Amino acid sequence: NALALGEIRTLWDPDEAQPFYVPEESEEALVGWPAIEAYWARTRATIRRLSMRTWDVRAKEVGPGLVVTLYQMHWNGDVEGFPRPVGGDNRVTAVLRRTSAGLRFIHY
Repeated sequence: NALALGEIRTLWDPDEAQPFYVPEESEEALVGWPAIEAYWARTRATIRRLSMRTWDVRAKEVGPGLVVTLYQMHWNGDVEGFPRPVGGDNRVTAVLRRTSAGLRFIHY
């Protein structure tokens, strides 16, 4: 619930060579760090405020050190170009890898 987009990268496994990110508003899936970081840079340039809440979080280990999670999310944003805040509800599924720093995203 803070506009700390620069810190999002710390939630991801830095050793993942080819992470996947599928933002709802993107025309295509983002594959690899250059595509994901370019998306985050564009997002930082247009969002003035952002908040989200999650619920119904479920997770299960699907292999050694790999966890799949599924949850509900609602987000609100003050986005440049919109006359008032916008928001939406989404289902999220992600894959996380266990690292020495804890669970980190490799697919979102």
